[in-house]
Amino acid sequence: DGTEIRIPLTAELAFDFGTGESVLYFAAGESKTLDYTMSGAETYTITKPDGWRASIEADGLVITAPVAENTFAETEGVISVILISAGGQSFMAEQQVKIGEAPEGQSFEITLGEITSTSAEVTVIPAIKDQYYRVIAFRADLPDYAVLNMMMDDITSYVELYGWEQSIINGLFFIGDRRDVLFDGFPDGQTACFYVVGVDYQNGTPVAVTELYKSEIFTTPAIPESDAWVNMTPGYRYQDGQMVLYVDFFANETTKKVKSAVWYVANVWGDPTNLAEAGYTEKGIRAVLMGDDEGIVDVDMQNEPYLATGVAPGEARMIGVLGFDESGVPGKPNWIILKAPMEPDGTYTILCQSDGNDTGIDEPVPDMTIKYAVYEGIDPYLGVECPVLSLQLSPNEICADYHYSVEDPGYFFSYGTADDIVFYLTSESNRWSDENGWGWRERADTNDESGNPTDKDEIPLAPGYTGSDAELIYVCFDERGVAADPWYITFSVPYDLEPSPVWRKASVSFSRHRHGTVLAPVLVSDNAGCTFKS
Repeated sequence: DGTEIRIPLTAELAFDFGTGESVLYFAAGESKTLDYTMSGAETYTITKPDGWRASIEADGLVITAPVAENTFAETEGVISVILISAGGQSFMAEQQVKIGEAPEGQSFEITLGEITSTSAEVTVIPAIKDQYYRVIAFRADLPDYAVLNMMMDDITSYVELYGWEQSIINGLFFIGDRRDVLFDGFPDGQTACFYVVGVDYQNGTPVAVTELYKSEIFTTPAIPESDAWVNMTPGYRYQDGQMVLYVDFFANETTKKVKSAVWYVANVWGDPTNLAEAGYTEKGIRAVLMGDDEGIVDVDMQNEPYLATGVAPGEARMIGVLGFDESGVPGKPNWIILKAPMEPDGTYTILCQSDGNDTGIDEPVPDMTIKYAVYEGIDPYLGVECPVLSLQLSPNEICADYHYSVEDPGYFFSYGTADDIVFYLTSESNRWSDENGWGWRERADTNDESGNPTDKDEIPLAPGYTGSDAELIYVCFDERGVAADPWYITFSVPYDLEPSPVWRKASVSFSRHRHGTVLAPVLVSDNAGCTFKS
């Protein structure tokens, strides 16, 4: 009749059921015609629950529920419309349907409060005051039916574990006129919304008695990121009948504060090969470590720069760490997932870790060559003759610092663990106690008057050492402060002392210390007669 019809060459794939409801309720055998809208599709496919009918007719999308006599039909499910464009693109829209009466009366007024980088506040006012309801904050990009199913699955699992009454006591549900709820631990830059559903306990099962209500969508502001960073070196020990996984922390110069935590990793159906498979995100780890929840550890980088966790055979744990600069601005989170061995004397496994983590395990370790001599000298403090231990210490390029001390034979061996010895040689309370060699010294103590390192030291010994043995114990550190194994030399102080130094020389190889590793009495002698114990 001369009417001109213009059809666009391309159109956005889109489909809307036109209901505006998360769940569409039907009586048995009832049909409903929906005023749908669709665009961009060359072909489409409709899927439906067993026993239901759904088709696009001239009047609209017609959905018919199964009759009551059809006992094999599903009473609820999802109608899906899958669109295919001429170019091969696809799009799917879904509508949840259910046989039964739509809940009436209850509704929720949901108002957003303060939104920060890691938290969000919401106020919920129910129309019916004696109705229990559940509130969650979750991502905003999922269909309502998927969120509702997830909420009810979680509620059911929780109630099965604790019971309905205890779940109420534990705060799983709210009831009453008004609730101001604060959710912490949000990742910054996260888009989400609040979801609310009324819940009742019927025939031993939690049941949703309202449709799903939700707040406006919000996005938490992004947090500035500093250059603070903390590397982790993992390890394993078996101590006092307990398997233990641990990490040592090594922070860069920007980092002034360190927080860490341990997460359980379910690996019953297979070990995760990345963070997503473990069910976590770096944003989520960062958000948790920025909070003050129970289980978050403020790491003492001066005295205890490590974190340990007990595990059962074959269990996996994730350890996360976050550094903060002097202004309190966090850097990027670091993480590592470790798996315990099946046997106590087995080897742990690194399942996966952050791309930025530098374990340092394959790096060379600090080492040094030592010359020593015991001769008759003068105590510079008392002005009397005494045995003097003279040292010439030659660190390798990796050794940036070393600490050392003189003690009675077997004293340090009685400590039992490398970790304890390293602690002794770094604790300020044990730094220096008197002029007779007690306490520990460091590389800086060997500097000359101009402050240049000479790596030479003269240590006066107490007269009581004459005619007996003594020990020099020492530990080397790399430029990051990573400690090698502590070692010690046993040397003799004869009655007849040499009038001047007669040097003995030995070279010692080092490896990383392991927390809780017992120092075994392995003896090694060189041609000069110097004995080492590790």
